[in-house]
Amino acid sequence: MPAELALDFALLGEESKAREELKRSRELPGTLPDALVESALHYLWAVTHTALGDREMALAELRLAVAQLSNMQLIPPLAHLDPTWDSLKSDPRFAEIMKSAKSL
Repeated sequence: MPAELALDFALLGEESKAREELKRSRELPGTLPDALVESALHYLWAVTHTALGDREMALAELRLAVAQLSNMQLIPPLAHLDPTWDSLKSDPRFAEIMKSAKSL
C-alpha cells in the first residue's frame, strides 16, 4: 500500500520517494468504502508527515483521523508513550487534538 511505503521511505530518509508515495496514497480514500480504513490512512499520513518533519500537515492529518471515528480514543494514552510524536508533543495543537479524542 502506498501509505505504508511512504512511511517506510520517510523513516529511511528517502524524502522524495516518501512524498511520491504519499501523493499516490491520497488517491485511495475516495475509493474506500470503510470510514475506519480512511481514518487509519489519515493516522498513517500523520505519522509519515511527522517523520518528514512536516509539522503542519502532521497535525492536520492527526486532527482528521481523530475527528472521523470515536474509536480513536486509543490514541491519547498511546501518544504520550510513542516517540513518533515527540516532535509534536510541545505544540499546544497536539494537546488539543489529544483532548478532543478523549472527549469523543
